[in-house]
Amino acid sequence: MAKSPTTDREKLLAKIVALHALLGSDHAGEREAARGKIVELLSRHKLTWNDLPSLIAEAKTSELQADAPATRDQDDDRDTAGVSSTKINALYLVRGWFEAHIAAEPHELLAIALWVLHCHVHRRFMISPRLALTSPVKGCGKSTLLSIIEHFVHPVHRTDSITPAAVYRLISRGQSILLVDEADNAGLLSNGLLRAIFNSGHRKGGKATRVVKDDVSSFATFAPMAIASIGALPLPLMHRSIVVSMRRDDGTQPRLRFDDNDPDTLGSLNIIYGQLYQWARDVKLDLDPALPAELRNREADNWRPLISIADSFGADWGKLARDAAITFSRGHRDEDIGVVLLNDIRSVFNARCVDRIWSRSLVDALNAMDDAPWSEWRGICDNQNPRRLSQGELAKALRPFVIRSRSIRLGNSTAKGYFRSQFEQAWAAYCREDGTPAQGGDIRQLDAA
Repeated sequence: MAKSPTTDREKLLAKIVALHALLGSDHAGEREAARGKIVELLSRHKLTWNDLPSLIAEAKTSELQADAPATRDQDDDRDTAGVSSTKINALYLVRGWFEAHIAAEPHELLAIALWVLHCHVHRRFMISPRLALTSPVKGCGKSTLLSIIEHFVHPVHRTDSITPAAVYRLISRGQSILLVDEADNAGLLSNGLLRAIFNSGHRKGGKATRVVKDDVSSFATFAPMAIASIGALPLPLMHRSIVVSMRRDDGTQPRLRFDDNDPDTLGSLNIIYGQLYQWARDVKLDLDPALPAELRNREADNWRPLISIADSFGADWGKLARDAAITFSRGHRDEDIGVVLLNDIRSVFNARCVDRIWSRSLVDALNAMDDAPWSEWRGICDNQNPRRLSQGELAKALRPFVIRSRSIRLGNSTAKGYFRSQFEQAWAAYCREDGTPAQGGDIRQLDAA
């Protein structure tokens, strides 16, 4: 039985532990209320959120227990494991640290925190999703985030520039977690070897084979990797990633300045790392958790480790992770750019209710689409400089589907184009139904103008 707090310090620690336990509540309102009270309590004692890990650790050391809701211990049942009055929730600590220092949406903060925990147990899984940190401009917190992650994982190598040989040699030497900043300067669009190595390490068993001193040698490439870039990364790499679109802080929420030269900050980081290490050593994971129906193919592969980790902290965290995965998936384009193209072409035909269209009209319609890749086309392999989609490139992209342009007559003019009937088989094979397609009686010819 826990002793009753007697000193002011012990009373403070007891309150902190009690409020921290409520952060694992199933009710969002109760969690937010507890968070607000923690911030107020810390402020009253001239402390900050950075001090929270050390306060909880001190409370644990002194064996203080608060009148907090009881939860089952991790060792009792992996599906209901969670926070107890003396067991620290490593996932919440990591997520809270990121929330205090960077501007991101709640589902993004949770994904980043889960990815950090995955780095500690990635060898248990077949897939190690990349963490892609993209932003439209500089100054959005990508480097700060990588700096924080660097203190939460081990062994780790952080760099602003890297070669393919350096990647697989670092991994083979045990520097198995890579944090790559300034990836927009790495020339990934033109550097096929570096791109291939980044992609290869996504799945266990990935290897790079090289000739070294006249001998053929294979190097393992499987390892967690976080990549920060201004602008998008090549499409195949994005599809292997949890993509966090970072933004500049608008100042509406208070943020802490991250300074890893500060001894107190380093002390807190070390405490959190210790909790992560302890969690990884003790945790029992369901390696094949139930996934939301919205997740398919590579999306499901990427989220399976993260949802497995979330489940280890209890059902409420598992639900939060699944909701986050669904939120991410809503902004995710189909894995194959050719399938995206087929879908968008169908949208053009449906919107115009025509049975045929000239190539130049189709290309103009595609390039005019909002939130579509065609006005910044990078080639079918996503490895070229961006430009507007042309008629020739459209024809090349459709060739694998055995769809070729024909002479199309509209009014008194003839030009190269496509009949709707040419796409029907490909739509049926590769595309999900998206609205009601135009019916035969509604289809008209497109005027030449």
